[in-house]
Amino acid sequence: MTDPRVLTSGVAAFDALLDGIAIGDNLVLLVGDDTPIDWFVDAYVRASDPDRLVVVDTSGRHEVHSARAVLEWADGSVGVAQGRAAFDRADELVGTDARVVVDSLTDVAARWGNDEALDLFLVACPRLYRRRSIALWVLKRSGHDERFLRRLRDVTQVVVAVGGTADRLGLTVEKAAGRPPHVTGRTLGATLVDGQLVDVDSGPTSGARLGDTIRRWRTDRGVGQAELARRIGISPSALSQAERGVRGVSGETVLRLWEALGVPVDPSDHAAVGYHIGRRTGEDATRLAPGVTGRRLVSSPSSTAWEVTLDARARGRGPLFPGKGTETVVLRDGVLDLELGKVTETLQAGDAIVLDAAVIDGWSNPADHPATAVWTITG
Repeated sequence: MTDPRVLTSGVAAFDALLDGIAIGDNLVLLVGDDTPIDWFVDAYVRASDPDRLVVVDTSGRHEVHSARAVLEWADGSVGVAQGRAAFDRADELVGTDARVVVDSLTDVAARWGNDEALDLFLVACPRLYRRRSIALWVLKRSGHDERFLRRLRDVTQVVVAVGGTADRLGLTVEKAAGRPPHVTGRTLGATLVDGQLVDVDSGPTSGARLGDTIRRWRTDRGVGQAELARRIGISPSALSQAERGVRGVSGETVLRLWEALGVPVDPSDHAAVGYHIGRRTGEDATRLAPGVTGRRLVSSPSSTAWEVTLDARARGRGPLFPGKGTETVVLRDGVLDLELGKVTETLQAGDAIVLDAAVIDGWSNPADHPATAVWTITG
């Protein structure tokens, strides 16, 4: 299981194809008849918090203990009313910020009929979006007519076609709501290696390059994976996946890695040469607003950088730093909604925004866990 604050499908190359997974995403996979897809479902399940996971199992592959709720629909004895009621109960059980997998909607349609299966999707998809959950829906493209698929595309956030064989898989993004327009139409040629999707169309990803750099620094220092993982407070498995480029690491974890390995990051503090550096001095946090604290990281005559933490569900009106000039916000963890005039921008972990003219009218952390950002004010 990955850190629950990390939004991932469990397949790094798929996440990169979409420019990341977003809260509220319903991920629809349209799969070819002879295309393997169990590996993707298994990766999604492994990357999910089992206490917040619901699995609709039409194949009998999933263990009962693998999720908070496993709805066993493999034998075909579950009728429409019984199945819908069970799905609703499971959804209520896990609540918001859940993970759901329907494996597969095509099998549901074979048992209930296309209309009932589509109705399940049309009701559940917007509800899961409002609950800020992430759901994976697996379908065989040939199992549904165009009307079914068109209705599905109209409602969901993400549609990706998956075709080919294990030796050569092809992925095409058919819909990617909430992403830049160029994401739709993207393709990926890949192969399966030990159950991992490996991009064969392009060079190493940034995650793979970072992983290789971490591995080289670690081995050069003669430090084992288990020891380094202990020093920086993550599991050996997480470090192994990071070194292989299978999963990403947060900016804070990278800084802990470099510190543990003695990799130079910042020059020594010497204002005369034109820069300023902040050290971890244990400075007390400052209350910026109800539910929001800030800790000054570094400052100079022209700019100040703060580490800002927003409590779960914290919200307020107006800017956190009124009248302070250009603001640059880099979200390290969680989710942050910023109201900018008539537009609300939602930042996910790793996103950044520069406010050189816009004014923040309101802000909120809609999630059930804290959000942390580096907030720099210039001018």
